[in-house]
Amino acid sequence: MLFYQQSLKALSEIPVKLPHTKFKIYNNLANTLNYLNEAEQALRYQLEAEKLIADNGSPEMKTDLSSNIALTFIALKKWEEAISRLKEAVRFYKKHGKSEKLIRTTRTIGYFYQEKQDYLRGFAVLSQLDQLNQEYIQELQESLSKTGEHKLLEIMADSKTLRDKYNNLLGEVTRRQAARFTGNSKAAKRVTDSAVLASMHLEANVLIQGESGTGKEVLAQMIHYSSEKKNQAFVSVNCAAISTSLFEIEFFGSAAGPLTGMAEERVGCIERAGEGTLFLDEISEMPPQFQQKLLSVLDAKSYTPVGKSKALDVRCRIISSTNQDPLELLSQNKFRMDLLHRLNTLEITVPPLRDRMEDIPLLVEHFARDFARETSKRLPQIKDSFYERLAGYQFPGNVRELKNIIERIFILYYVPVWTADILDKIDAFKRNKHLSDSLLEHNIKELDKQRILEALRKTNGKQKTAAKLLNMTESTLCRKIKRYGIK
Repeated sequence: MLFYQQSLKALSEIPVKLPHTKFKIYNNLANTLNYLNEAEQALRYQLEAEKLIADNGSPEMKTDLSSNIALTFIALKKWEEAISRLKEAVRFYKKHGKSEKLIRTTRTIGYFYQEKQDYLRGFAVLSQLDQLNQEYIQELQESLSKTGEHKLLEIMADSKTLRDKYNNLLGEVTRRQAARFTGNSKAAKRVTDSAVLASMHLEANVLIQGESGTGKEVLAQMIHYSSEKKNQAFVSVNCAAISTSLFEIEFFGSAAGPLTGMAEERVGCIERAGEGTLFLDEISEMPPQFQQKLLSVLDAKSYTPVGKSKALDVRCRIISSTNQDPLELLSQNKFRMDLLHRLNTLEITVPPLRDRMEDIPLLVEHFARDFARETSKRLPQIKDSFYERLAGYQFPGNVRELKNIIERIFILYYVPVWTADILDKIDAFKRNKHLSDSLLEHNIKELDKQRILEALRKTNGKQKTAAKLLNMTESTLCRKIKRYGIK
């Protein structure tokens, strides 16, 4: 109270007039005095405040102050002055749809009749107050529903945008994290050193040679994401999965229409790659007639989509892979020498897992972390016996087979501690336990053939489903079917 009084004194001593500031001080001083049960002094300041806003105050401000003055009149038992102000305030709030203030003023009228001991009217006012509360709640619900629906739509749209951005970023981060050739062995380091060299020479095409499952595509991604092209597209094409008649359309694209027989326009993989990297997996499966066309395109650095007349530039870098020895491909006339020279400016040979067994613990830990995150399971404690048992296996499926083994354990046989016993549940290790290494080496092709035949029988000849059952890519299955003469 003293603070407000000193503020009023300070205002009176300065030449600048601040009516709104003075009004707030009068109002706050009156509220303080009412709290101290000094209603007479409070009323004096309230009436002074009312004079201040008589000419420049808004109607709502005047009505709010009048309602407060009515409370002071009730404290002073000046009934007529109080009720006239309250009724005037009710009319104003009703007219202008001020529901919250109308409820507050109606509650004050109920208090007025309580203090006057007119309980019958007081009860009637409380009934009105209850009705006003119900109407206000409904009004709020409708208002919040409309506002909420609009806000929800805004949030949903914003959320979708953020989610899309997040998913794209997560996908990109996941791809780049996955594009690591894991290993500390000398053989693995030679591969990674070669990949770093290849990433620095963007003009050089790269040929990656290695057995199936050794990680040739992972290495291609590593080269791409370590180079200046890392923000451009990485497009992978499985040559073993393309029908002989569709190679040209798949690579160069096609116009729609009766001439090409395509219902809609197709964009070729060269165009999709743009200025990024085109990865050609298993180039040994590329038909001879298309090899000549691809060589001409690479020499000319341009091509024309099927059914179109406008030529497009080849802007991408090409990384190829094969699971066969390039020299054998040439000696068997399976691949053109000039095209092979065009594709293998730099050649990288990826060793099989059996030639870098010391990398198995690191690979197991890498795969275990990935699958623990994917399955929301705790990272297991892996005992030495588990690694020792793995070291006694030849891994014909290489790193891909090791990855499938870890994934299968996580999905089907997960326990917090892994020992050698858990591997007895894996078919490959069951067979390996009963066959000597020499016998396994002797019969590996026949066993593989029988396994493929059994998978094809179970899937009614559906190669894609059989490949999943066998834990191999469809291209690998197609190649083995040809090799074993399976019909």
